[in-house]
Amino acid sequence: MAGNNACLAHSQIVGAGESWTSMVKLGYNLKKTASIYQHCEKKLRKLTKEWIKMGGSFKVPESMHGSDEDSDSGSEDDDNDDRGSSKGKSSNLSKSRSLAERLADLDMGGSASSSSGDRIDNTRLDIKQLDALRDDQRMVLDTRKGIQEDYELSSLRIGLEFGIGAFNLVVSLIPASFQKATEVMGLPGDRNKGLRLLQKAAATNHPRAPISFVMLLQYHTVIMGLLPYGDQHGKEAKQLLDKVQAQWKNGSIFRIMLSRYERYEGMLSKSLDTLVRNSKTDPYDISNRGCNQRLRNFMIDELGWCYLLQGEFDKAAEQFGKLFKDTVWFKPFYACLQAACLWEAGDKQHEAASSVLRELPQLVAGKKQTGPLEQYGLRMANEFVASSQAPLFPALELAAVYNGFQHMDKPSLERHMDAIEDVQKKPQSGEGTSKAGGHGTFEIRWNNTSKLLCRFLLGHCHKALGDKHKAQDCFRHVVKNSENVPGNFVPYSCYELAALLLQDDINSQEGLSLLDKAVAFPPHEFQPRLKFVVSEMTKIYRPLNK
Repeated sequence: MAGNNACLAHSQIVGAGESWTSMVKLGYNLKKTASIYQHCEKKLRKLTKEWIKMGGSFKVPESMHGSDEDSDSGSEDDDNDDRGSSKGKSSNLSKSRSLAERLADLDMGGSASSSSGDRIDNTRLDIKQLDALRDDQRMVLDTRKGIQEDYELSSLRIGLEFGIGAFNLVVSLIPASFQKATEVMGLPGDRNKGLRLLQKAAATNHPRAPISFVMLLQYHTVIMGLLPYGDQHGKEAKQLLDKVQAQWKNGSIFRIMLSRYERYEGMLSKSLDTLVRNSKTDPYDISNRGCNQRLRNFMIDELGWCYLLQGEFDKAAEQFGKLFKDTVWFKPFYACLQAACLWEAGDKQHEAASSVLRELPQLVAGKKQTGPLEQYGLRMANEFVASSQAPLFPALELAAVYNGFQHMDKPSLERHMDAIEDVQKKPQSGEGTSKAGGHGTFEIRWNNTSKLLCRFLLGHCHKALGDKHKAQDCFRHVVKNSENVPGNFVPYSCYELAALLLQDDINSQEGLSLLDKAVAFPPHEFQPRLKFVVSEMTKIYRPLNK
């Protein structure tokens, strides 16, 4: 139940934007999740203390029949009922409570803390022993008596550690502007604690272990992949992959995780090799229709992004086209990606791209809520239908928003720079348009927005190639000449310029002011994503300037 509420909260962050109704629902689900975990912690604490009192046995000692020495305030009513019942009935109730209700939490990182009534004198354990228990997987509860943690208690503890760790990690990713609200609601959001608990769960043979690995790898390679590259996240991901058990490594999920790690490290060719395997020798080949359809779709999605980042737009469009046919709820999402890649795959694909764009508004109209990428695709489609204007580098713009340029290799970056510079040269002949279609049907209208978009993309290319000065010049030019320019790339130029300035000088006041400016622009499709990355950068650099 706690996991379901956490998923609901996460879906409200991703799918519903920042409307006040979505924030109320988000707060409700997070608070409900926290309450469930606190309740489970209390029960775990009670039952473990009872397990210790019984000497590590399911047999209830005679001395425990007819009375209950537990002093927790929450069990006083139960104790009074026991005293008023017969000795035999009291024995049965005591046995039932000790096995089903009296769980002890070993302070695993949740917000609940032991009260003054939770004394541990009757457990023959002192504070130092309890502190030692917190870090063991198979714990010795009383070294003098050799009491070991029961298998069921261990399973419950690991499951609770996983849940609390995941909850802390998710809440810590909420943008800084909402952190005060989470503190007022009493929601724990300690990222380091969340990562530590997930690592503990991953180190076990518990069913939650592979899920813990996936969450940690997603955090280090995908979520942190939206920020400038960091060696530490790459190292952490590599260490986690090395610890994955052999029987899991060839599965589809961990092949995707390995591919994302390789993509994070800029090894796109290796990432593709990980996904595409010979069906004659590998039973998990991506083309094998017999494998789980959803896992296969996840692998095709990853493959499409790898092709997109490599600049093989025709192959990327093919993969996203497969997903467009196979999925029901995500048709607008993959239609947008397919159309963006088809426009950049060459003149021969422009008719197919125009067909997808004309169909996109109807697909989006059938959904109650739309995500950022679908909103971007809808705007692109509406502009095309209204003016027959060909989109300019839509796939590269998406790659920039997803911070994909830092994953590209040098040949791919140089190809993109040549394509952008080639488009920049064409209008200089005096024409107001640049032909984008093989039959002259579709045109790129050359205006200030087109020029600034090209400078924005060139800035990303220079940044990925290591030429920070040219990158700063490009982003600064966009910010300076961006009056009344719609879209996503102007706010993102503010952010990219701020990130470059702060990387050069952690005390850069211009960089900090540009971070604030980046999230102050009018609403645009990828504003929630921008607010997240700005919030993460602010958490890193703002404390250093106090």
